[in-house]
Amino acid sequence: YTNITGKPFLPPKWVFKTWRWRNNHYNLDTLYDGTKWKGKINSMVYEDIAMMEKLDIPLGVYWVDRPWAIGPFGYDDFIWDEKRLPNPQLMIDWLESRDIKFLLWIAPWVMGKMTEEAVSKNYIMPGIEKYKKLGRYLIDFTNPEAVRWWQGYLEKLLLQGVAGFKLDRSEEIVPDGANQFVFDGRSALEVHNEYPYLYLKAVYEISKKVRGNDFILLPRAGYVGSQKYGAFWAGDTDQSEWGLRWLLYTS
Repeated sequence: YTNITGKPFLPPKWVFKTWRWRNNHYNLDTLYDGTKWKGKINSMVYEDIAMMEKLDIPLGVYWVDRPWAIGPFGYDDFIWDEKRLPNPQLMIDWLESRDIKFLLWIAPWVMGKMTEEAVSKNYIMPGIEKYKKLGRYLIDFTNPEAVRWWQGYLEKLLLQGVAGFKLDRSEEIVPDGANQFVFDGRSALEVHNEYPYLYLKAVYEISKKVRGNDFILLPRAGYVGSQKYGAFWAGDTDQSEWGLRWLLYTS
């Protein structure tokens, strides 16, 4: 099977170190013990790292989920929300100085002012009325020009030191109409299952260009051949012993 569809992605060694993750970050003005925070980066990021160091737990990866950008959904225009995550470059450099790689959440759609350009240039998947209601516009990854445009935003993040991405949401709102057509002429129905693969491939290509082999991609959804572009996470699980059991089973 892998001779035909591609050998699995081999991550760099740092991927196998301990990871630290939060679902949401706030830049609080006090730390856990009540100490006033006067630092220049997010207080939760600092405290997470300080706590791991205090407990002598080796850490290799720090992962920030959405919301991380501006806008009500925390994902507009790939622009850092510096009220939530002040001085992002300083934060990434500080983590790197401790040999900790920084990962970030992304999705296959755009929000904010980016949507105006994406719509005007026909860079989005069919189904625009549904996207208007959601405020999220899926990129048409069968359009090479749209891919290059979208990759340009990712490139800026990679050049700042982002070492990989969690690729979420590529199976949720993908159109599947037989009478809806994408850039390469196929129907949305034909492309529907392949869409997570095309999304992952686009992120892989720009990550490879900027970072060589020093990156990790973690998609939630995939298709035939996706294994050659990234590893996978098993989706959201319950915070219980059953959730842990399910996660280990599906992984």
